[in-house]
Order: sequence, then structure tokens, then C-alpha cells
Amino acid sequence: MYRPRGEPAAPLVGVVDAHGGAWNRGDRTVGVHLGRGLAAAGVVVASLDFRQGPEHKHPAASADVAAGVRWMRAHARRLGVSPTRIGLAGQSSGGHLALLVGVRPGVSTHAGVPIVSPDGSLDARPGDDSVVFVLAQYPVADPLARYRYVVRRAQEPPQPGPAFDANRLVASHHGYFTDEAAMAEASVTRIVSGGEAR
Repeated sequence: MYRPRGEPAAPLVGVVDAHGGAWNRGDRTVGVHLGRGLAAAGVVVASLDFRQGPEHKHPAASADVAAGVRWMRAHARRLGVSPTRIGLAGQSSGGHLALLVGVRPGVSTHAGVPIVSPDGSLDARPGDDSVVFVLAQYPVADPLARYRYVVRRAQEPPQPGPAFDANRLVASHHGYFTDEAAMAEASVTRIVSGGEAR
């Protein structure tokens, strides 16, 4: 949790943050600079750990992010957050998860997933996982398009310069998504352009 200093005069904006890591790596501490920066700007931030591949497959991570939104809303008063001013933030694959939850609130694959509270207890109460904004930093909006891109890049000769490991990204897609159909199902681009966004 990242909180502004002092006591606010009114309920604050709340943000649930989903870290990047190609759906397979990282933890809630990856976004420490974002969390501290938003808190300094007067925002309460809950950075999440969530289930990742290869142990867990899509939609496990987005279901956990949706549970994080429900948790923040259920505890809004204690956190000093307005329950009507909750949003999501995410970076790279975390940006994908934030967008996916943002455009599909209340989907059955996200309902009923408990969140592990800081004290280790499970909180599975039903609730509203809708958000009023999404801050997606360099998101993977279309996992299938990115997968096909990195498969092509993996066939190219290695290039000097900044490290771009196409093979690692191909493996990350295989680690979290069962197949290309699951990648297509998780495409925010497809959901929005197909009129499925809520």
C-alpha cells in the first residue's frame, strides 16, 4: 500500500496496480516508483501480487486484479478512498490485465475469486469490480498480435544493441496462455472493436 502523508480532508482516488513481467514474473514491489509517485500526488495505491504462469493460466491473473478492485471498494472507508473513484494501473502485461478488467467488469470468470488479505485471510465477498479509469503504461492490448510478432522476431538473426529476447517472450506467452485461442479471447483490442466492452 502506498498512501499520501497526513490525513485527507475528503476521500481520495484509489488505484489498484498490476505489475508487468510478461504474465510470468515480478511481484507487487515492481511498481514502487509509480506507487510512491501517485501517493505523493494524493492517490492511495494498492500494488498486487497475483497468480502467474506457468503455474496458473489465463484468466487467473485478471481475476485476481478484479478481486483487488473489489477488495479496495469493500475497504474504501478504512483506506480513505472514495468507492466511486477507483481505477486501475498496469505496466506492460499488467497494463493488459488492467485494461481487460476495465473493459469487462463483472464477467463470470472474475466473480467469486478471493483475495488474500495482508493478514493472510481470504476475502471472497462479492462486489463491484468496475473502475472509472485505467492507466495502462505500454500495455500488451492484443496478446495474440504480440505473440505472432515475437514468433517472427525469434526467427531473425540476433541484433546488437539493447537486449530483446524474443524467445523469452514466446515462452512467456506459452507459460500463461494455453493456446492462441486463449490469447485471442484476452485481446482488449478484439473486445473493444467487437462491441463486447461494457
